Amino acid sequence: LNQPEIHPYVWNYLQPAIALHKEHIISTSSYGGLSPLFRAPRGMVDPVIETIRTRLEFTQGKPVARNQVL
Repeated sequence: LNQPEIHPYVWNYLQPAIALHKEHIISTSSYGGLSPLFRAPRGMVDPVIETIRTRLEFTQGKPVARNQVL
């Protein structure tokens, strides 16, 4: 079992390693998948988080903070 840090910011970089895992039947499990939310603010995942936050506020009928989305 290998647990590399996997999230949108490193996905393309990890493709050779994931292909090697598949070739040698090595299980891969994500480590640090939520780290972009606090380590890389104002990044590519922010628009997705904001969309989810807005939808939750609408359906719940009350304010939802960014850190409550996940």
